[in-house]
Amino acid sequence: MDIDFPFFDNEITIHHLLTHTSGIPDYFDESVMDDFEELWVKVPMYHIRKLQDFLPLFQHEQMKELPGSVFRYNNSGYILLGLIIEQATDMRFSDYVEKYILAASDMKDSGYFELDALPARTAIGYIQNEDGSWRTNIFSVPAKGGSDGGIFVTAPEMVKLWNALLNGKLLSKEMQNQLLTHRIKVEEDIYYGYSGTWR
Repeated sequence: MDIDFPFFDNEITIHHLLTHTSGIPDYFDESVMDDFEELWVKVPMYHIRKLQDFLPLFQHEQMKELPGSVFRYNNSGYILLGLIIEQATDMRFSDYVEKYILAASDMKDSGYFELDALPARTAIGYIQNEDGSWRTNIFSVPAKGGSDGGIFVTAPEMVKLWNALLNGKLLSKEMQNQLLTHRIKVEEDIYYGYSGTWR
């Protein structure tokens, strides 16, 4: 990549990033913080609108483990994967997903929408306060989602996504098998692959 990560191990691979075994620091380290809102003290969430905006949260941090040594869910790894896609395609990650995944799956109501420019009929999230009352999450998440999450999707369009994936509209059969293969044993009967957790 053409971005400098001065303390990251040069042996980190895409496989490490996809399986959460890269050893890089996670910008949301649950061993240090338990409230996602703590992230936005130094970098306000309304400044997070593209993948490069996440970099100040982890770019100059030290490695946590050696690549391949430990499974640890890692949001920063997904940001790096998105940046790799951007560099390889010369497209913003959100534009790439909208063109090659959402449009290819006929998902017209889904997308990477900015919280201050939501389309009509878009649902927003809520967080329960300690006293049992509720508030919106608009000040708790990035202004625009990235490669680590934050896309808006409807339930019927999730069905379209899985149909497109399993019917060969998005990936070849070989790549589909790669996506759905178990990779890392996390616990006794839980494995992690390129597409998530499997039992």
